Amino acid sequence: MLHAGKGIPAWRVPLMPYMLVATGLFEGVGLLSIAQLIVPERMDLGSGVSALGALVALLNAGLWRLYRVLAPGWGIGPLARCVLKRATPVLHIFGHLLPVAFYALALGLAWRSEETLVAVAVAGIGAVFGGIWWKFAVITRACHQQGFALPRLPQRGSGRRAAPPWRQPQL
Repeated sequence: MLHAGKGIPAWRVPLMPYMLVATGLFEGVGLLSIAQLIVPERMDLGSGVSALGALVALLNAGLWRLYRVLAPGWGIGPLARCVLKRATPVLHIFGHLLPVAFYALALGLAWRSEETLVAVAVAGIGAVFGGIWWKFAVITRACHQQGFALPRLPQRGSGRRAAPPWRQPQL
């Protein structure tokens, strides 16, 4: 739906569907990570969730960087770019760097230990926060409309397609 919003330049970029799919995967891995801490006896995903989480976090960071770098060429205006610039440090620290660091930490620890489950859950919280944060920034803050243009304006008295002539009502 965002990509189809043609009046909002920050949404209609060709990269938007890929960003949405990648963040959906990232948030899904994050929710699985949190669920492992809540019910560890029912979810034994092993270290695969940590490796996948770190990989998808790096993918999301790369897509966000590409989105910001190519924003002027896609017609995203200066006000929207300013909003994206302000949202970037928080996103990179809490939504990309934190999950990568904690997923990497979990890969280095012995699996099924309490420390590993907590590290994976903290990474999952960062993943979910990062997805929420960038979507909040793009959807609600960087949604400046481009305006519209009418290629042909009708003018009164300009021919058959103009307004019909006014006639005196008959009594």
